[in-house]
Amino acid sequence: LAAKRGVLKIGNDMVANEVVTTKANDRAQLVFLDGSTLTVGPNSEITIDKFVYDPDKRTGELTLNAGRGVFRYVGGAISKTSEVSIRTPSATMGIRGGIAVFSVTSTGATTASLLFGASLSMTSNGVTVTTTQPGTQISALANAAPSAPTPIPAGGLQQFDRAFQGTPQPAAAAAVARAGGIRSFRIRFFRIRPPPRVAGEFPSRGPSMNRAPEAGGSAPSSLS
Repeated sequence: LAAKRGVLKIGNDMVANEVVTTKANDRAQLVFLDGSTLTVGPNSEITIDKFVYDPDKRTGELTLNAGRGVFRYVGGAISKTSEVSIRTPSATMGIRGGIAVFSVTSTGATTASLLFGASLSMTSNGVTVTTTQPGTQISALANAAPSAPTPIPAGGLQQFDRAFQGTPQPAAAAAVARAGGIRSFRIRFFRIRPPPRVAGEFPSRGPSMNRAPEAGGSAPSSLS
């Protein structure tokens, strides 16, 4: 059966395995309880596969699945003790204690840049490449090993900045003018919560991310 889609509102919580998609003039920011954030650029799609967090021990697990688009991850408590895992059609990335930006093209090619922190790794075609040097990037095509780390090219970060800050397309700009200067894109904030924890028990499976399902059950959501 086709998945039902809904529109996420500011402050909404999310359910496990919910798909977040953005359109051309959308941006989103997901805020996790361990203090990490994920910024989702326009024309992007990502799924929160798993999020568990023990606030007493400040440990947990976060796994994301990025289908396409541009993203920025800022690490919280989880990334300080273990790698945050991000899967794409061509690779699996691990981010440890830092800030990284990454993009996934329509063909599944993945490029990730370490801006700050301990390490960024990328695994593809049975090969893992790791960089511990901020200001470097790794890329991978489908069914190919990752590249060796290379310096981020001149202007390479500006495209991410433009995507996250938002520069409306001409048609959108005209709509902004007609609307009296209201910006045509939205930045959304979601707080991702793991399920309630039984005393003395550490959760081992993915979260119920604390958003009540819509009528007819939970479903992927889009920003429109």
